[in-house]
Amino acid sequence: MSVTRREFLVTVPAAGAVLTLMPSFTIKNPPVVSFHLDQPYLDLTGLEKPYVPPAGMRSGAPLAALSEEQVLSRFYGFI
Repeated sequence: MSVTRREFLVTVPAAGAVLTLMPSFTIKNPPVVSFHLDQPYLDLTGLEKPYVPPAGMRSGAPLAALSEEQVLSRFYGFI
């Protein structure tokens, strides 16, 4: 079966419009990134508890306020 470009360009947008109007194809639970056995995985069902990065020293946020000299002197003993 051969499909011309014109038929393809008419059919694909029409099919997309039909899919967006059908309520059964809406995403109820968006996919989430989670961890299992210290390995990240993508849960496509959206039922797993999503991963939230930790706040504090583990995230490196407090280090952002330090200058380069402060980081080198405090953590590496330079300067």
